[in-house]
Amino acid sequence: MLCRGSVAAATLPRQSQVQGSLLTAFNFSPQSYGAKVAQLYGVAPQDSLPDLFSFFASYRLSPNNWGYGNPRTISGYTSDRRWWLDKAAQMVSAVGQPGQFASMWIPVSNNRWSPSTYVGNVSPFKPQRWCGYLRSVHTFWQQHGWLGSYPYVWGMDEPGLTRYRIVAGQAKAAHGCFAGSHVIVTGRPTAENRFLWNGGKDDVDTWVVLASRYYGQYTNPLQSRRGISHATQNLRLINAARRRGKQIWAYTYDAASHSTPGFTATEPPSDPRLFVDWAALEGITGLLYGEGTTTYPTKGNPLVSNTRNGNFALLYPGRSGPIPSARLEVLREGIEDWEVLNLVRQKHGAGAVRHLLSGLFSTTSAGARLGCTIGCPLKTRTPYSWPTWSRDGSTPRKVAQMRAAALHAAS
Repeated sequence: MLCRGSVAAATLPRQSQVQGSLLTAFNFSPQSYGAKVAQLYGVAPQDSLPDLFSFFASYRLSPNNWGYGNPRTISGYTSDRRWWLDKAAQMVSAVGQPGQFASMWIPVSNNRWSPSTYVGNVSPFKPQRWCGYLRSVHTFWQQHGWLGSYPYVWGMDEPGLTRYRIVAGQAKAAHGCFAGSHVIVTGRPTAENRFLWNGGKDDVDTWVVLASRYYGQYTNPLQSRRGISHATQNLRLINAARRRGKQIWAYTYDAASHSTPGFTATEPPSDPRLFVDWAALEGITGLLYGEGTTTYPTKGNPLVSNTRNGNFALLYPGRSGPIPSARLEVLREGIEDWEVLNLVRQKHGAGAVRHLLSGLFSTTSAGARLGCTIGCPLKTRTPYSWPTWSRDGSTPRKVAQMRAAALHAAS
């Protein structure tokens, strides 16, 4: 179980503390949850949603959506006698005072939102118009003591090279108009987008890399015979961005998790925890999940019948509060693993973390041993290089042994 304060003799960060915490950004639909609770149990959304946000925070997850607390207009947070339009009160209800989240989404929509739903009526494609809005949000957050979090803008999801110039404009606006903000983007550092990690004011602060593309890929036999390898070509650029002071986070989704652990209900139950343990192995400092955690079918009870491999539902609606999925419980254990292993990293170095995880992943004290179809040290079935990981009946025992050893090393 995830605990605040101390675990054995190791002291873990508070759930709202940035330093030492694994930062998170999870897609989240409060309105969907509130509507489903009302449909199934007759509980009004204004009564169920405060518990939902508190529950989310207790699992060390931060939402990419404040629900009814999202501003409607460019003027920012407004008040109204109607509860669902009282943006200021609903935002305070969601975040709490003091705030309960280590990382906090600055309410700006990204390119996946339709124009009719843009938060604050602010377009992600026109960052040159953001400044007044961002300053208003900053003032409100400052008044409520929330600026001690890791405030981030996620204004572009998997933009591709053609939209990276827009990302640069977003970064310039965010850094100039919301002091202390961070811009995250789902993508990886490349030679072509180096202008976003070269030390300028328009840099991305955090690169959120698809886990299966973290290292590299297979090498064709002709190149391999010439001593060429693509197995770590992505990692070399990721590490170059790290040296420039950029954070590296990771994300995954159903279609990509065939070559890495993921969060679907059809995978081995240990996979969500192993995904977070891998983040600890590679010194990754945050996780983003874009699939959704509270998205349900329009009709019926998702506890009885859920589709899409459970991919969009990590927690379920309950009469007296949210009900966690087994995957969410395992994910929470993984987050605690990460925080314990982070203490080990600080005390003994990265090699000690790799040693502790060597029973769960193919790794040595020098780094992960990678597998792919051609040209990797290990032979696996996937074209993208990745370490092998434990996924059989022995995994729970191995994870328990790792945790015990990590706690001892962190003490």
